[in-house]
Amino acid sequence: MTNRHHHTPRIAAIIIAITFAFTLPLSACDPATPSAKSPTAQSQNTTPKKKQADKSKTHTITFDPFFVQHFMFSKQFTTAEQAAKGLEEQGKDAFPKADAQPDGSITTTLTDKQLNNDIDWYTKGRQQSIDLFKQAHTSAPPDYHYQLSKDGRELTVWLDKNIAQGSYMAILFDIPVTTGYLYYLHGGTGPWDVHVTINNVHTGQTIQQYLASQAPDDFDRNTFGD
Repeated sequence: MTNRHHHTPRIAAIIIAITFAFTLPLSACDPATPSAKSPTAQSQNTTPKKKQADKSKTHTITFDPFFVQHFMFSKQFTTAEQAAKGLEEQGKDAFPKADAQPDGSITTTLTDKQLNNDIDWYTKGRQQSIDLFKQAHTSAPPDYHYQLSKDGRELTVWLDKNIAQGSYMAILFDIPVTTGYLYYLHGGTGPWDVHVTINNVHTGQTIQQYLASQAPDDFDRNTFGD
C-alpha cells in the first residue's frame, strides 16, 4: 500500500492510501489477418499493438501557481520545487515526475493508469472527509449538513459552535483541497479557489464567509454567540 499526502497552508488532509488494479483490454481483430479463425492468432497479432498504444498515451496536468502556493505549500514545502518533489514522493503510480515551472506552476505527465489512480484516490479521499463530517452531531436538531456546488467552487455548511475540530477541518479544509486536485486532474486550468459560507444550523444566520485560500487558522466558536 502506498502512502500519499497533500497539503493545505495549515494542515495535511487525512486520507487513506488506495491500492489500484489495472487491466489492459485486448484490441479488436486486425482486418489484415487472413482468416482470423484462431483466437490464439488474434491475441498474438493484436495485443502488442494495443499495449504500445496505451503506453504512448499521456496527459499533461498543470497545477496553477495560485493553487501551488495556497494549497500545496506547508511548513515542509515552501517552494514550488519542494512541492513538486512532494508529489513525486507519492510514488510512480501517482505522480512519477513533477516539474516546477518559472511561473510557480507545477506540471506532471501521467499515463491513463496514473491519471485514473489519482482521480480515484482524491475522489475517495474527499468522500472520507465528507463521511467524517457526517459523523458529527449538533447539540440539538437539526443536524449539520453542507452543499457543494456542481463546479466545486461554492461550499456552504450549516453547523454550530459544538462541532468537533476534526469534523470542522474535514469539511472546511480537506474538501476544498481534494476538490481542487480533482479540478486539475480532470483538465481544469487557471487558479482554483472555493468560496466558503458558514451558517448557524439553528438560526440559519450566516456566521462567516471567506475563500478557502484565506481560511482562518482557528475555528472561532465565539462568532456563534451563546
